[in-house]
Amino acid sequence: MSDIDFRAVFKAMPGHHCLLKPGPEGLEILACSDQLPTLKAFGGQDPTGRPLADFFHDAHSLKDLQLDPDQPVEKLSSVEQGLALSSKTTGRLLVANSSIIADENGAMQYVLLRLTEFAGAEPSQTAGLSIEQERMLLASVIDRTTDFVGIADFNARGVLINRSGRNLLGIAQDFDVSEITLFDIFSPAEHQLIRDEAIPSLLCDGYYNRDMTLQHLTTGENVPIELFAFRIDDPVTGEPLYLATISRDRRERLKIDEATQNEYRTRLFDAALSNLTNHVYVLNTDGSFRYINLALLKALGTTFEHAVGKTFSQLDYPATLANRLMRQVKQVIDTRKPLVDRTTFRTATAGTRLFEYTWVPVFAADGRVEAIAGSSYDITAQAQIEEQLEGATKASERANMAKSEFLANMSHEIRTPMTAILGFADILASHLSDPDDLSAVETIRRNGRHLLDIINDILDLSRIEAGRLTVRNDPVAIGALIDDVHTLMSVSASKKRLPLNVKYPKLLPAQISTDEKRVRQILINLIGNAVKFTETGSVSLKVVLEQGEQPALFFEVSDTGIGLSAQFMNSVFEPFSQADTSHSRSYEGSGLGLPISQRLANLLGGVITGESRPGRGSTFRFRLPIERSAMENLKPPQKAKKPNKPPAEIPELRCRVLVVDDRHDIRFLAQHVLEEAGARVATASDGLEALSVVQQASLERLNFDIILMDMQMPVMDGYEAVTRLRKLGFTKPILALTAAAMQTDRDRCLTAGCTGYLSKPVESQHLLAMVAYHIGVGPAPEPSSHVPELLPPGLPQVAETTVTEKPRILLVEDSADAREATAMLLRAAGFSVDEAETGASAVEQAAAAPHDIVLLDLGLPDMDGYDVAKQLSSEDFPFSGRIFAMSGRVEDPDESRRSGIHHHLLKPVSWHDLRDLLTK
Repeated sequence: MSDIDFRAVFKAMPGHHCLLKPGPEGLEILACSDQLPTLKAFGGQDPTGRPLADFFHDAHSLKDLQLDPDQPVEKLSSVEQGLALSSKTTGRLLVANSSIIADENGAMQYVLLRLTEFAGAEPSQTAGLSIEQERMLLASVIDRTTDFVGIADFNARGVLINRSGRNLLGIAQDFDVSEITLFDIFSPAEHQLIRDEAIPSLLCDGYYNRDMTLQHLTTGENVPIELFAFRIDDPVTGEPLYLATISRDRRERLKIDEATQNEYRTRLFDAALSNLTNHVYVLNTDGSFRYINLALLKALGTTFEHAVGKTFSQLDYPATLANRLMRQVKQVIDTRKPLVDRTTFRTATAGTRLFEYTWVPVFAADGRVEAIAGSSYDITAQAQIEEQLEGATKASERANMAKSEFLANMSHEIRTPMTAILGFADILASHLSDPDDLSAVETIRRNGRHLLDIINDILDLSRIEAGRLTVRNDPVAIGALIDDVHTLMSVSASKKRLPLNVKYPKLLPAQISTDEKRVRQILINLIGNAVKFTETGSVSLKVVLEQGEQPALFFEVSDTGIGLSAQFMNSVFEPFSQADTSHSRSYEGSGLGLPISQRLANLLGGVITGESRPGRGSTFRFRLPIERSAMENLKPPQKAKKPNKPPAEIPELRCRVLVVDDRHDIRFLAQHVLEEAGARVATASDGLEALSVVQQASLERLNFDIILMDMQMPVMDGYEAVTRLRKLGFTKPILALTAAAMQTDRDRCLTAGCTGYLSKPVESQHLLAMVAYHIGVGPAPEPSSHVPELLPPGLPQVAETTVTEKPRILLVEDSADAREATAMLLRAAGFSVDEAETGASAVEQAAAAPHDIVLLDLGLPDMDGYDVAKQLSSEDFPFSGRIFAMSGRVEDPDESRRSGIHHHLLKPVSWHDLRDLLTK
């Protein structure tokens, strides 16, 4: 393409474009668009045919884009690169985007340049104010260095001398250094050196270094120094503004590398502030800006000169935000502590964004706060992720709540009729002697407990997913366990005329350490599934001992049943998963066996894998790791020995009992069992009737010794009835009798005033043992064998009636709502709580009455929380308990240690964490 072609193209192009070509004087403007002369940077001139450097201060920086014609470029049609240029005519900043046009050999042939004026840029002024402000920013650091630090203009007149320099020269700290020049502070013998060598070197090279001699302005004493001087340039135009010196007193024999390090840190700090993408600024104590970095200036859409010295409201911050920020300025000054907060802010470049900012007090030499250093970070994306996570968490909590309600309802619907089934089976068995009749009753019992196992499986899954199911680690005879499972599962296999084959090695560990109940549960689930889905053929259990560095037992359950496709095998370990709807109709079950088994295997350190083919059966393998020590004692497997436990002795009950239940069969069953044990029993069908019966018995002086109260009844439920009975003065034991079996249900019963808790279906022996225990004629009963163990480890069993004395707490919180909510939670948990709104009130109450724990808010209206803690923990103060801080601010570990605070909780405080802390 010829030059004429280029010009024709460029005249028709919109915008500000020019075509450059390497020439003897650098990059020359070959052609330009008609609009280019209208750009203020060119002052209306036609730049065609002239070097690019004629129009820009920093045109030489194009070399940074690899536009040097002597260097090859990649063989590409164009490579987009960008830079900023400064106009020699107006001083305005421009954004330049360049494209390299290469020839067939990959060498640069032309450069296409597109110019845009920088948005919001103003003509460059003298940079004195900017440098002055940067000087003020670094003054507190510079003033503390032991070196002589000074700044002068290029007329050699002083601008700044730090404290060490003033001491070295013998001038007062408040002396106006603009009254002296370099020639006043250096010895006359070196004045010529300053004119002929130092200043020219600074102008040309930007630095100057040599040994020189200062002159003490009071005594005239010569002070030998090592001088390092450097030039400070205007960051926009590149013109020299100041010369700076860092001079070291050679009399002090300071190390040379230390001076180099100080100089490096100063330059690094200055460069970092100028180039950070975060907002960095310094505020005066009146809230006005002392320093603002480039990133914040862009966000505000203003210039350094316009912004410095202005307050938030003067820079058009929203009134509400400006007032809030000014209050926080005062807070940082008053507390002398850092502050972290968040706010939304509408920027000039990116719209409304969310920022997290940190303010840190800057202290003067006399200890007062002279400024506040701040930095702000754009956390909009982070906040969006946090909001999504919070939404997901709430959705998960709602799902868990719905699941808990479902489980509670299912438990109620199954356990209530099972109470009657198993209870009347026990009554029937006590009246029969014929072996066939007793066998029939035992079948009822066995199938009833099987139905109960279904709900227990669901609750097991819930406990596993909630992380509340624990496994034991006891000695287990593995041979006896396998034989026990074989005997148990042979019954169901024989009903379908299926052989259940068991094959294991000649030698197995005599004992392993594991949870026998959970291993048996896994094997029963695997074999039960195999039997259920197999109509012809066989089911087998194969045991393999894997030796080596990590020994393990493999239990392989195989069948010749219907099998599963690869698609369904991917979901068999998901809860409530079944192969398809046709199988659901043919084979009963909720699809929980394999999910529970897999989770139990994981808890035991193992895993279950499976493989299957439609019509050819399935194989599931359970790998159970065992300890290496178990391999030291290998023996032939032995069959299980079944110990015969003697039946528990029924206690004799001489008491009056009220049984309250809306179901007639439950009332009749409980009455029969209790009367057989010697009790006198009255009944009621709902809570309102129970209140009437109790009041009538009190009038007749025939008070009840214990009440069995169903909690879910019409007219008036058990919760309200128990609450009213307690208010009427009934102090004897009340046992909750309910089909609900979740931990929250137990807590609700006990909170309502119940003494203990019985989960339906209740075994007769367990019911009698509980009643005997609570009226004081029997020991604490063993838990019922089929009742889910829902209480997490470490909590007291519901049958216990003793109460451990809890610590007395002084709650110090200035927010009335927060104080009331926290106090209610503490009192509901059984703690004794006193309240204080201010620091002074807290100190007064702690001195007047003994407290075990002080929960202390650090942001009190009258005094700092750390100061309150210091008073409470002082040796002469009558308080010897523990102090726990609750605060919205980040902990200062040193301050906590000095003030005697034992632990710090960041608001909002988790009730779980607080409760654990208080009960340690």
